[in-house]
Amino acid sequence: MESVTIPGGPSQSGPRWGQVGRGPAICAAALLSTTVLSSPASAQTVEELKAQIDALQKQVDGLEQKPAAAPVQAVVGGDKPRSYKLPGTDTSLQIGGYAKGDAIYDVKSQNGESFAASLIPLSGTAEDRQEGHVRFHARQSRLWFKTWTPTDLGEVRTHIEGDFEGAGGNETFSNSSTLRLRHAYGTLGGLLVGQNWTNFMSLHSYPETLDFFGPTGMPFIRQAQIRYTFTPRQDTAISFSAENPESDGRTAAGPRLDESLGGIGFDRAPDLTAAIKYTGEAYTAKFAGVGRWLTAENGLGGAADVDETEFGWGLHASLSATVFGRDTVQVNLQGGDGIGRYMLAPGLGAFLDADGNLDTVTQYGAVVGYIHHWNDYLRSQVAWGHVEVDDDDVPETVASTLDTVHFNLQWAPVPRVSLGIEGIYGRAEVDNNTFGDDTNDQWRIQTSGRFTF
Repeated sequence: MESVTIPGGPSQSGPRWGQVGRGPAICAAALLSTTVLSSPASAQTVEELKAQIDALQKQVDGLEQKPAAAPVQAVVGGDKPRSYKLPGTDTSLQIGGYAKGDAIYDVKSQNGESFAASLIPLSGTAEDRQEGHVRFHARQSRLWFKTWTPTDLGEVRTHIEGDFEGAGGNETFSNSSTLRLRHAYGTLGGLLVGQNWTNFMSLHSYPETLDFFGPTGMPFIRQAQIRYTFTPRQDTAISFSAENPESDGRTAAGPRLDESLGGIGFDRAPDLTAAIKYTGEAYTAKFAGVGRWLTAENGLGGAADVDETEFGWGLHASLSATVFGRDTVQVNLQGGDGIGRYMLAPGLGAFLDADGNLDTVTQYGAVVGYIHHWNDYLRSQVAWGHVEVDDDDVPETVASTLDTVHFNLQWAPVPRVSLGIEGIYGRAEVDNNTFGDDTNDQWRIQTSGRFTF
């Protein structure tokens, strides 16, 4: 196409298809210009032509500046960081998780994929004489889906999360592990319904260990619940919940009471919790309580019949505070009579004696941790956990005192990657061990790599 020069307008060597509307507008202007200039009255219409060209140019400029509307079914960025809008909705979806691999070496006998002080074997037993155990696995890897949807009553949020610590798999061939549920809940305003961390525990003060369990003595449960939280002040949150019950403990014959494990534990009422949480500029503190009914019922009838119910309770106080710039101090104190499974190890809420009497178990725990940042890439955690159990309430083979110490070094070479090494020491004490010493201990070395997406 030959170049056409329009008085008062740009010179073009053909239409510019890369700009919306410019090609047709310029062609129209060129045609109009040629027609008018070739007519006898061209001298009188030059000013009109220039005005028309200017108007066309303004229309073209407007089309170029106006952003193109996204198709109704297009995937666009959501309202939250790293989220996307579900096509045709106002719902923002975030997909995340991490792949985590662990390499574990137990100096003595095998202590499981997560270190449990209550599993340290009794001194002098066959298990205690075993030495050295290696385990590699990736079962702690997890996947989650989160959504946010605006409504007339406020934002609706959902969270579904799982990891691969479920049943199944073998180390001979596939090392397969089934996906298990961690969280599945929704929130609207202060209402939460579904499975989440118990209202009794404090995530803000939970030590950052490579070991999946962490220190003994920490409150730790995920379970189905109905919770309501209201905030009378910006720095204060008060919450109440009714949560799934599970009567736990042991019988004189040895089996556990837990109904889910085939025992004679029976659940007649939900566990009830209440908590208040304060958040300041450099600290977070929480106080919580739980009340629960523990029941043993075998349904045998007659002289062998067991139908006993006891009330259990527990209290928890926690604090996490920033010190020395960006280090963190963590303190957790908890205990009660019948607190049972709400505290990591030994998790005994009650004991059914040989006469069929159910007695709640008294236990207390303390966990203290410290996180130190060496620089922008290196950090360390040291955490000590301690449990005391009333030895009059449990069989002699159950530890009455437990201690754990975790100390690690974690390196983040790039964002979303964390590599670390951790040493773990555990100590368990029982009363009147007939096999050997009353006290036994265990060492573990663990390395981990976590890659978050």
